[in-house]
Amino acid sequence: MTYIAPATKILRYPGVLAKMQAGERIWPLHVEIDLSGVCNAHCTHCRFGDRQDGAMLDVEDAEELIEQLAEGGTLAVTFSGGGEPTSNQHFDRIVGWAQRCGMRVGVYSNGILGTRLVRVAGIADWIYISLDADNATDYRRIKGVNAFDQVCETVRLLTVIGTPLPNGPMATSERNRKIFEKLLTGRAYASVIGVGFLLDAHTWQRAEAMQRLGESLGADYVQFRPIAGLDTYGWVPDALAELHRLGAMHSRDRFTDLYDDWRGVYERGYSVCRGSELGPTIGSDGTVWVCPNTRGIEGRALGNIHEESFAEIWKRRETQMVGYDCEPTCRHHALNRTLALVCEPQGHEAFV
Repeated sequence: MTYIAPATKILRYPGVLAKMQAGERIWPLHVEIDLSGVCNAHCTHCRFGDRQDGAMLDVEDAEELIEQLAEGGTLAVTFSGGGEPTSNQHFDRIVGWAQRCGMRVGVYSNGILGTRLVRVAGIADWIYISLDADNATDYRRIKGVNAFDQVCETVRLLTVIGTPLPNGPMATSERNRKIFEKLLTGRAYASVIGVGFLLDAHTWQRAEAMQRLGESLGADYVQFRPIAGLDTYGWVPDALAELHRLGAMHSRDRFTDLYDDWRGVYERGYSVCRGSELGPTIGSDGTVWVCPNTRGIEGRALGNIHEESFAEIWKRRETQMVGYDCEPTCRHHALNRTLALVCEPQGHEAFV
Protein backbone atom coordinates (compact mmCIF):
# COMPACT_ATOMS: atom_id res chain seq x y z
CA MET A 1 0.00 0.00 0.00
CA THR A 2 1.19 3.51 -0.86
CA TYR A 3 -0.27 6.04 1.55
CA ILE A 4 0.50 9.19 -0.40
CA ALA A 5 -0.78 9.30 -4.01
CA PRO A 6 -2.35 12.72 -4.56
CA ALA A 7 -2.24 12.52 -8.36
CA THR A 8 -4.38 9.39 -8.65
CA LYS A 9 -6.83 9.34 -5.73
CA ILE A 10 -9.33 11.52 -7.61
CA LEU A 11 -9.69 8.77 -10.23
CA ARG A 12 -11.69 6.86 -7.62
CA TYR A 13 -14.50 9.41 -8.06
CA PRO A 14 -15.63 9.32 -11.71
CA GLY A 15 -18.91 11.07 -10.87
CA VAL A 16 -17.04 14.05 -9.48
CA LEU A 17 -14.76 14.14 -12.51
CA ALA A 18 -17.77 14.11 -14.84
CA LYS A 19 -19.26 17.11 -13.03
CA MET A 20 -15.96 18.96 -13.22
CA GLN A 21 -15.73 18.27 -16.96
CA ALA A 22 -19.24 19.70 -17.35
CA GLY A 23 -18.27 22.83 -15.41
CA GLU A 24 -20.61 22.09 -12.50
CA ARG A 25 -19.92 23.29 -8.98
CA ILE A 26 -18.33 20.63 -6.76
CA TRP A 27 -18.85 20.24 -3.03
CA PRO A 28 -15.41 19.66 -1.43
CA LEU A 29 -14.51 16.03 -0.82
CA HIS A 30 -11.88 16.88 1.79
CA VAL A 31 -11.58 19.92 4.06
CA GLU A 32 -8.68 20.98 6.23
CA ILE A 33 -9.67 22.62 9.52
CA ASP A 34 -7.41 24.59 11.84
CA LEU A 35 -8.57 24.06 15.40
CA SER A 36 -5.94 26.42 16.80
CA GLY A 37 -4.11 29.55 15.74
CA VAL A 38 -1.35 29.09 18.29
CA CYS A 39 1.53 26.61 18.48
CA ASN A 40 3.61 25.16 21.31
CA ALA A 41 6.72 24.90 19.11
CA HIS A 42 8.79 27.62 17.45
CA CYS A 43 10.04 26.03 14.24
CA THR A 44 12.59 28.11 12.37
CA HIS A 45 11.16 26.97 9.03
CA CYS A 46 7.44 27.43 9.77
CA ARG A 47 5.59 28.91 6.80
CA PHE A 48 2.63 29.99 8.92
CA GLY A 49 4.31 31.32 12.05
CA ASP A 50 3.75 34.91 10.97
CA ARG A 51 0.13 34.14 10.02
CA GLN A 52 -0.98 32.61 13.33
CA ASP A 53 -3.87 34.66 14.66
CA GLY A 54 -4.06 33.30 18.21
CA ALA A 55 -7.67 32.24 17.66
CA MET A 56 -9.16 28.98 18.93
CA LEU A 57 -12.08 27.39 17.07
CA ASP A 58 -14.95 27.01 19.54
CA VAL A 59 -16.12 23.43 20.04
CA GLU A 60 -19.77 24.18 19.21
CA ASP A 61 -18.79 26.07 16.06
CA ALA A 62 -16.48 23.23 15.04
CA GLU A 63 -19.18 20.61 15.50
CA GLU A 64 -21.76 22.65 13.59
CA LEU A 65 -19.28 23.18 10.74
CA ILE A 66 -18.41 19.47 10.57
CA GLU A 67 -22.10 18.59 10.48
CA GLN A 68 -22.66 21.01 7.57
CA LEU A 69 -19.72 19.54 5.67
CA ALA A 70 -20.88 15.97 6.22
CA GLU A 71 -24.43 16.77 5.10
CA GLY A 72 -23.06 18.37 1.94
CA GLY A 73 -21.03 15.30 1.05
CA THR A 74 -17.53 15.93 2.41
CA LEU A 75 -15.84 12.58 2.94
CA ALA A 76 -12.84 13.49 5.07
CA VAL A 77 -11.47 16.20 7.32
CA THR A 78 -7.86 16.87 8.28
CA PHE A 79 -7.12 18.73 11.51
CA SER A 80 -4.01 20.78 10.99
CA GLY A 81 -2.71 24.35 11.29
CA GLY A 82 -2.24 27.24 11.26
CA GLY A 83 -1.25 26.36 14.77
CA GLU A 84 -0.97 23.03 16.57
CA PRO A 85 -4.42 21.33 16.50
CA THR A 86 -3.96 19.58 19.85
CA SER A 87 -3.58 23.01 21.48
CA ASN A 88 -7.38 23.16 21.32
CA GLN A 89 -8.55 21.65 24.62
CA HIS A 90 -11.55 20.09 22.84
CA PHE A 91 -9.40 18.39 20.20
CA ASP A 92 -10.40 14.80 21.00
CA ARG A 93 -14.11 15.67 21.31
CA ILE A 94 -14.08 17.36 17.89
CA VAL A 95 -12.23 14.46 16.27
CA GLY A 96 -14.76 12.06 17.75
CA TRP A 97 -17.65 14.19 16.46
CA ALA A 98 -16.25 14.11 12.92
CA GLN A 99 -16.12 10.33 13.05
CA ARG A 100 -19.68 10.14 14.36
CA CYS A 101 -20.77 12.31 11.43
CA GLY A 102 -19.42 9.62 9.13
CA MET A 103 -16.26 11.40 8.05
CA ARG A 104 -12.76 10.00 7.78
CA VAL A 105 -10.22 11.86 9.92
CA GLY A 106 -6.54 12.72 9.54
CA VAL A 107 -4.30 14.69 11.92
CA TYR A 108 -1.10 16.67 11.38
CA SER A 109 0.66 17.34 14.69
CA ASN A 110 4.04 18.07 16.25
CA GLY A 111 3.30 15.33 18.81
CA ILE A 112 4.21 17.36 21.88
CA LEU A 113 0.79 17.00 23.54
CA GLY A 114 0.86 13.26 23.20
CA THR A 115 -1.97 12.41 25.60
CA ARG A 116 -4.49 14.24 23.41
CA LEU A 117 -3.31 12.35 20.34
CA VAL A 118 -3.46 9.06 22.23
CA ARG A 119 -7.16 9.66 22.91
CA VAL A 120 -7.91 9.64 19.17
CA ALA A 121 -5.67 6.75 18.18
CA GLY A 122 -7.95 4.31 16.41
CA ILE A 123 -10.48 7.07 15.64
CA ALA A 124 -8.28 8.89 13.14
CA ASP A 125 -7.44 7.09 9.92
CA TRP A 126 -3.94 8.49 10.16
CA ILE A 127 -1.79 10.68 12.40
CA TYR A 128 1.27 12.39 10.98
CA ILE A 129 3.94 13.61 13.40
CA SER A 130 6.38 16.29 12.24
CA LEU A 131 9.61 15.15 13.85
CA ASP A 132 12.17 16.93 11.62
CA ALA A 133 15.29 15.70 13.47
CA ASP A 134 16.85 12.42 14.56
CA ASN A 135 18.45 13.70 17.77
CA ALA A 136 17.61 16.01 20.67
CA THR A 137 20.20 18.68 19.82
CA ASP A 138 19.03 19.22 16.25
CA TYR A 139 15.41 18.98 17.35
CA ARG A 140 15.79 21.83 19.83
CA ARG A 141 17.64 23.96 17.26
CA ILE A 142 14.99 23.37 14.58
CA LYS A 143 11.81 23.28 16.66
CA GLY A 144 12.74 25.78 19.37
CA VAL A 145 11.62 23.50 22.22
CA ASN A 146 13.19 20.70 24.22
CA ALA A 147 10.68 17.93 23.48
CA PHE A 148 12.50 15.34 21.35
CA ASP A 149 12.20 12.43 23.79
CA GLN A 150 8.60 13.39 24.55
CA VAL A 151 7.60 13.32 20.87
CA CYS A 152 9.42 10.04 20.24
CA GLU A 153 7.43 8.54 23.10
CA THR A 154 4.23 9.87 21.53
CA VAL A 155 5.03 8.06 18.29
CA ARG A 156 5.84 4.83 20.15
CA LEU A 157 2.55 4.96 22.03
CA LEU A 158 0.51 5.74 18.92
CA THR A 159 1.98 2.78 17.06
CA VAL A 160 1.17 0.49 20.00
CA ILE A 161 -2.33 1.67 20.83
CA GLY A 162 -4.38 1.73 17.65
CA THR A 163 -7.63 1.43 19.63
CA PRO A 164 -8.74 3.93 22.30
CA LEU A 165 -9.26 2.53 25.79
CA PRO A 166 -12.25 3.57 27.92
CA ASN A 167 -10.35 4.98 30.90
CA GLY A 168 -8.90 8.15 29.41
CA PRO A 169 -5.42 8.97 28.13
CA MET A 170 -2.71 6.37 27.98
CA ALA A 171 -0.05 6.57 30.68
CA THR A 172 3.54 6.56 29.50
CA SER A 173 5.13 4.27 32.07
CA GLU A 174 6.72 1.06 30.85
CA ARG A 175 4.58 -0.99 33.21
CA ASN A 176 1.32 0.46 31.89
CA ARG A 177 2.44 0.14 28.30
CA LYS A 178 3.07 -3.57 28.75
CA ILE A 179 -0.38 -3.99 30.25
CA PHE A 180 -2.01 -2.15 27.36
CA GLU A 181 0.00 -4.11 24.80
CA LYS A 182 -1.37 -7.31 26.33
CA LEU A 183 -4.92 -5.95 26.20
CA LEU A 184 -4.54 -5.03 22.55
CA THR A 185 -2.97 -8.27 21.35
CA GLY A 186 -4.73 -9.48 18.25
CA ARG A 187 -6.65 -6.26 17.55
CA ALA A 188 -6.51 -4.56 14.16
CA TYR A 189 -4.88 -1.17 14.61
CA ALA A 190 -6.94 1.49 12.84
CA SER A 191 -4.60 4.49 12.73
CA VAL A 192 -1.72 4.69 10.28
CA ILE A 193 1.16 6.54 11.95
CA GLY A 194 3.63 8.51 9.87
CA VAL A 195 6.62 10.64 10.81
CA GLY A 196 7.90 13.49 8.68
CA PHE A 197 11.26 15.16 8.25
CA LEU A 198 11.80 18.50 6.51
CA LEU A 199 15.22 18.67 4.88
CA ASP A 200 17.59 21.46 3.92
CA ALA A 201 21.15 21.73 2.61
CA HIS A 202 22.55 20.38 5.90
CA THR A 203 20.02 17.95 7.32
CA TRP A 204 19.47 15.85 4.17
CA GLN A 205 22.76 14.10 4.93
CA ARG A 206 21.13 12.66 8.05
CA ALA A 207 18.26 11.10 6.09
CA GLU A 208 19.40 7.56 6.81
CA ALA A 209 19.52 8.22 10.56
CA MET A 210 16.05 9.78 10.31
CA GLN A 211 14.77 6.74 8.46
CA ARG A 212 16.21 4.42 11.11
CA LEU A 213 14.63 6.48 13.88
CA GLY A 214 11.20 6.41 12.28
CA GLU A 215 11.44 2.67 11.78
CA SER A 216 12.62 2.07 15.36
CA LEU A 217 9.63 4.03 16.68
CA GLY A 218 7.28 1.73 14.78
CA ALA A 219 6.01 4.28 12.26
CA ASP A 220 4.16 2.89 9.25
CA TYR A 221 6.02 5.23 6.93
CA VAL A 222 8.65 7.96 6.89
CA GLN A 223 8.23 11.00 4.66
CA PHE A 224 10.91 13.45 3.53
CA ARG A 225 10.06 16.89 2.16
CA PRO A 226 12.10 20.01 1.37
CA ILE A 227 11.72 23.07 3.56
CA ALA A 228 9.83 25.73 1.60
CA GLY A 229 11.24 29.19 1.02
CA LEU A 230 14.97 28.43 1.09
CA ASP A 231 17.39 30.68 -0.80
CA THR A 232 18.79 27.79 -2.80
CA TYR A 233 17.92 24.23 -3.70
CA GLY A 234 21.21 23.31 -5.37
CA TRP A 235 21.59 20.46 -2.87
CA VAL A 236 18.44 18.66 -4.08
CA PRO A 237 20.11 16.44 -6.73
CA ASP A 238 22.49 15.02 -4.12
CA ALA A 239 19.63 14.62 -1.67
CA LEU A 240 17.54 12.83 -4.29
CA ALA A 241 20.32 10.36 -4.96
CA GLU A 242 20.53 9.57 -1.25
CA LEU A 243 16.75 9.28 -0.88
CA HIS A 244 16.52 6.92 -3.83
CA ARG A 245 19.29 4.82 -2.32
CA LEU A 246 17.34 4.61 0.93
CA GLY A 247 14.14 3.94 -0.97
CA ALA A 248 15.67 0.88 -2.58
CA MET A 249 16.38 -0.50 0.89
CA HIS A 250 12.86 -0.05 2.27
CA SER A 251 9.35 -0.97 1.17
CA ARG A 252 7.04 1.69 -0.23
CA ASP A 253 5.01 1.42 2.96
CA ARG A 254 7.95 2.74 4.95
CA PHE A 255 9.52 5.20 2.57
CA THR A 256 7.92 8.11 0.75
CA ASP A 257 9.55 11.16 -0.78
CA LEU A 258 7.81 13.98 -2.61
CA TYR A 259 10.82 15.67 -4.13
CA ASP A 260 10.13 14.28 -7.59
CA ASP A 261 6.59 15.68 -7.49
CA TRP A 262 7.96 19.14 -6.77
CA ARG A 263 10.77 19.28 -9.33
CA GLY A 264 9.75 21.61 -12.13
CA VAL A 265 6.74 22.87 -10.18
CA TYR A 266 7.42 26.43 -11.33
CA GLU A 267 6.39 25.25 -14.82
CA ARG A 268 3.06 23.85 -13.73
CA GLY A 269 1.52 23.16 -17.13
CA TYR A 270 -1.93 24.41 -16.05
CA SER A 271 -3.47 27.76 -15.14
CA VAL A 272 -6.62 26.78 -13.20
CA CYS A 273 -6.40 25.49 -9.62
CA ARG A 274 -9.12 22.84 -9.76
CA GLY A 275 -7.69 21.04 -6.73
CA SER A 276 -8.88 23.86 -4.48
CA GLU A 277 -12.46 23.05 -5.53
CA LEU A 278 -12.08 19.74 -3.74
CA GLY A 279 -10.06 20.75 -0.68
CA PRO A 280 -10.38 24.21 0.92
CA THR A 281 -9.09 25.18 4.37
CA ILE A 282 -11.00 26.71 7.29
CA GLY A 283 -8.91 28.71 9.75
CA SER A 284 -9.18 28.80 13.52
CA ASP A 285 -10.91 32.20 13.31
CA GLY A 286 -13.54 30.77 10.95
CA THR A 287 -12.07 32.16 7.73
CA VAL A 288 -12.51 29.95 4.67
CA TRP A 289 -9.35 29.95 2.58
CA VAL A 290 -8.89 28.79 -1.00
CA CYS A 291 -6.32 26.19 0.05
CA PRO A 292 -3.93 25.41 2.93
CA ASN A 293 -1.07 27.47 1.51
CA THR A 294 -3.16 30.66 1.23
CA ARG A 295 -3.86 30.99 4.95
CA GLY A 296 -3.48 34.63 5.94
CA ILE A 297 -2.90 35.96 2.41
CA GLU A 298 -4.97 39.06 1.72
CA GLY A 299 -7.49 38.56 -1.05
CA ARG A 300 -7.51 34.76 -0.81
CA ALA A 301 -10.27 34.44 1.80
CA LEU A 302 -13.68 33.27 0.60
CA GLY A 303 -15.70 34.24 3.69
CA ASN A 304 -16.15 33.41 7.36
CA ILE A 305 -18.34 30.74 8.93
CA HIS A 306 -19.17 33.06 11.84
CA GLU A 307 -20.94 35.39 9.41
CA GLU A 308 -22.67 32.89 7.08
CA SER A 309 -22.91 29.16 6.51
CA PHE A 310 -20.21 27.26 4.69
CA ALA A 311 -22.76 26.40 1.96
CA GLU A 312 -23.45 30.11 1.36
CA ILE A 313 -19.73 30.84 1.16
CA TRP A 314 -19.08 27.93 -1.17
CA LYS A 315 -21.99 28.84 -3.47
CA ARG A 316 -20.29 32.06 -4.59
CA ARG A 317 -16.81 30.56 -4.90
CA GLU A 318 -15.17 31.68 -8.15
CA THR A 319 -12.75 29.75 -10.33
CA GLN A 320 -9.29 30.07 -8.86
CA MET A 321 -6.41 30.79 -11.19
CA VAL A 322 -2.80 29.95 -10.33
CA GLY A 323 -1.41 33.19 -8.97
CA TYR A 324 1.88 34.85 -8.13
CA ASP A 325 1.29 34.04 -4.46
CA CYS A 326 0.96 30.29 -5.08
CA GLU A 327 3.81 28.51 -3.33
CA PRO A 328 6.16 26.14 -5.20
CA THR A 329 5.39 23.39 -2.68
CA CYS A 330 1.70 23.47 -3.59
CA ARG A 331 -0.48 20.90 -1.80
CA HIS A 332 -2.69 20.55 -4.87
CA HIS A 333 -0.01 20.49 -7.57
CA ALA A 334 -0.07 16.77 -8.37
CA LEU A 335 -3.88 16.73 -8.24
CA ASN A 336 -4.07 19.78 -10.51
CA ARG A 337 -1.97 18.07 -13.15
CA THR A 338 -4.39 15.14 -13.23
CA LEU A 339 -7.45 17.39 -13.31
CA ALA A 340 -6.00 19.45 -16.15
CA LEU A 341 -5.64 16.29 -18.22
CA VAL A 342 -9.20 15.26 -17.40
CA CYS A 343 -10.95 18.62 -17.80
CA GLU A 344 -9.10 20.43 -20.59
CA PRO A 345 -9.84 19.51 -24.23
CA GLN A 346 -7.21 17.47 -26.07
CA GLY A 347 -6.63 16.94 -29.74
CA HIS A 348 -8.16 13.84 -31.39
CA GLU A 349 -9.83 12.81 -28.11
CA ALA A 350 -11.66 9.90 -29.72
CA PHE A 351 -8.40 8.12 -30.55
CA VAL A 352 -7.72 6.60 -27.16
